[in-house]
Amino acid sequence: MSPHKYKENQADYSKAIEEFNYKLSLSKQLQEHDLKRNYEMKTELLEKIKGIKDQTNIKEAERLIKIYRNDWEEIGPVPNDKWDELKGSFRAALEEAYSKLKAHYNSVEEEKEANLNSKKELLEKIKAIITKSETASGQVWNNLTNELVALQTEWKGIGRANAKDNDKVWAEFRELCDSFFEKKKAFFSVVHEKMGVIKTQKQELIAKANALKESTDWQKTGLALIKLQDAWKKVPHAGGDETKLFNQFRAACNHFFDAKKAHFGAVDASYDANLVAKEELLKKLQDFNLSEDLAANHAALKQFSADWNAAGMVPMKDKKRVNDAFYNRLDELYDKMNVSATEKFMMQFKTKLERLSNGESPELALKKEAEYFKKQMDEIQGRIKTYDNNLGFFKSSSKGVNPFMKEIEDKINAEKQKIAELNEKRKLVMAELNKLKPAEMEAK
Repeated sequence: MSPHKYKENQADYSKAIEEFNYKLSLSKQLQEHDLKRNYEMKTELLEKIKGIKDQTNIKEAERLIKIYRNDWEEIGPVPNDKWDELKGSFRAALEEAYSKLKAHYNSVEEEKEANLNSKKELLEKIKAIITKSETASGQVWNNLTNELVALQTEWKGIGRANAKDNDKVWAEFRELCDSFFEKKKAFFSVVHEKMGVIKTQKQELIAKANALKESTDWQKTGLALIKLQDAWKKVPHAGGDETKLFNQFRAACNHFFDAKKAHFGAVDASYDANLVAKEELLKKLQDFNLSEDLAANHAALKQFSADWNAAGMVPMKDKKRVNDAFYNRLDELYDKMNVSATEKFMMQFKTKLERLSNGESPELALKKEAEYFKKQMDEIQGRIKTYDNNLGFFKSSSKGVNPFMKEIEDKINAEKQKIAELNEKRKLVMAELNKLKPAEMEAK
């Protein structure tokens, strides 16, 4: 090789060495720059990972951990002397972040367990409500329903339990609630059926009261309406329709009784003149003295009674007072008259009938008197039958005259006499009752 050629080759070689060294130096510089930059980026990323512990949104914290881990892997190497320290810090930061997640999910599981226990407690309360409903009345059913609805609202406010148990407790909760409301429906279907019967009964009473409300037969209709009012009290409560039905019934009754009050108010006003006449007649009777003439006395007292009846009705508030005074004075005068006990008794009995006929509820009072005599006669007939049986026994077992038979026969005759007297009195009572009927027809 020529010297000239050698120098050229040497120059090329030296240049190549220089270029290689330059590039090698440049590469080292770039590598150091990259390592430094990677270190800075990982250091920044490390701070972000440490900041996850302050993240309140768990889902966001999970998302950031995934992103930051991917970013860490994508960042290149760092200086060897920094790697161990950086790697340890990275692992520590991740553990701290994962500890936050773990603590959260542990608390979630604890909360789910607490929710499960709360729901189980509600189930027991619902079971207790269902037990109470077995003997519940209408109002108690309403109270229990309010309690159950409150428990349903409370259930909605409790969070979910764990997946394994949540569906199970929910199914039991729904089944218990359905059971309660099915029992309630069955109970009130029976109640509504009963209420329908009760409502019909009360509507019938209302119809009867409406049919009577225009009547002017004050005494008979008044008693009939009082009986309807007693019947109303015996019919159970009609639930939601009770107030409306009662108002209808009361309106019909009030219509009659208000008309009755107005009628007798007007009648009493027209009776003031009669009261004056009877007060004068009463004074004359008080001043009357019996004479020696029995027939004249009897005629005078009979005339007093006729004049008293002819004077007419007096105001209700004065009726008892003047009647008692008049008839007591008549009884006193009859007691003083020189007549037989039987005749005196019949006089006073007729006076009593007049008093009953002119008193309050005359028809009722006379009927009661007639029933009393009928009862007395029936009792006497029973005794006569017993005496007849005894008499038959003595006749069959005795020969000749038996003093006991004579005693029994006397008793039978005495009892028959009593029956005759009672029957006579009853006829007089019935006659007075018959006198009332035309007056009743005229009033109607």
